[in-house]
Order: sequence, then structure tokens, then C-alpha cells
Amino acid sequence: MPTWVEWRDYDDADDRIDFETVYGDFSDVMCYAVTYLKVLEDVVVNFGVSSDDSVQVLLDGKEIDRVNLGRSALDRFYQDTPVNHPSLGNVELTEGTHLLMVKVFEGGGDHNFRVGFVDETGVEVPFGPAEIEISLVPAEEPVRPQFRRGDSDADGNINITDGIFVLNFLFIGGPAPECRESADPNNDGTSTSRTGFTS
Repeated sequence: MPTWVEWRDYDDADDRIDFETVYGDFSDVMCYAVTYLKVLEDVVVNFGVSSDDSVQVLLDGKEIDRVNLGRSALDRFYQDTPVNHPSLGNVELTEGTHLLMVKVFEGGGDHNFRVGFVDETGVEVPFGPAEIEISLVPAEEPVRPQFRRGDSDADGNINITDGIFVLNFLFIGGPAPECRESADPNNDGTSTSRTGFTS
């Protein structure tokens, strides 16, 4: 059953994300892990990856690592580094927020992974570059106005002024509603039928 878990304290003694602490001992499953990289200024980084079993890592939807085999992630080290997986090296991150997604496929046994920052030789960079903050939430975006049928003047309220706003537009040349659909309260397609403003 698909389940969403906010991941904070499920790492094991080797600093791996351990899926079995959430769902128990099952085989033939797949889990996704998602985090956000908030880049304060443009930076070039290298990633390290380890997993039990197969893994796919995507950065902003683009694959940067894939290993399709059963393997064990032993101890605290990275199996995939820029040395043996060049796509993990010299990754350019521009200022802004980037989405990092890890898919880990489990055939049997343990089910875990690690992803971190390394240097070009695969040695871990503790805490990662100073230019990057790790977050569980995406970038805050401006609140977009939501469509409300009947709110023709787009003030966030539905009241008599909405009807007056439409009448002014239709008969005395008042300003046009920003959204035709919101100015059509009964959705019949004719409430704002002045020339050039039909639904």
C-alpha cells in the first residue's frame, strides 16, 4: 500500500536510510526517497551512492546513477562514485532548489541506501558543500490566485459587488473581469456575452 513518511530518524548505525524500519521485513518492494537541495549559489558537486539492492538516482528528473543488480550496502562507504560512475561527478547545480529522488528496489534481505557528497576520488565530504542546504520541503512559491466561480472582481469574496462589476463591464465600459469563468456564475457561457468576451 503506497505510504508517505516524513523521513527524519530512520537512519541506521552506518548512516543509511533503512526502509525496513518503516515497513518491516518484506521482499520484492520498491521505495522512493525525496529531498530538496537548496543551492545558495552556483556550485559543482560530486555524489556518492550505495544501496541494497538496485538503485536509480534522479536529479531534477534526470538520471545520474542507475545500478540494476542485487547487492549489499556494507559499512559506511559509497559503492558508486565519480571514479566508477562518471555521471555522479562534476554535477553543476545552479542557484535555486533542486529535487533529488532515489528509487531503491528490494529483492530480499536488507533494504537501504546512502547518498552524499564526495570529492572526485570518492572520499566523503562531511555535511556537503557550504553552498547547499538540505530540506524536506520544496521552495516556497508565490501563492497563485485560485479560481472561484462568481468572484468576478477577483477580490476573494463573493457578494453583490461581483454582479455590479459584471454589469459595469457589460453596459458602461467598466474593466473586464480577469477570469471569464469566475464572472460566469451559473456556468451557462452567456453571463459575460459582450462582444469580445464570450466563453
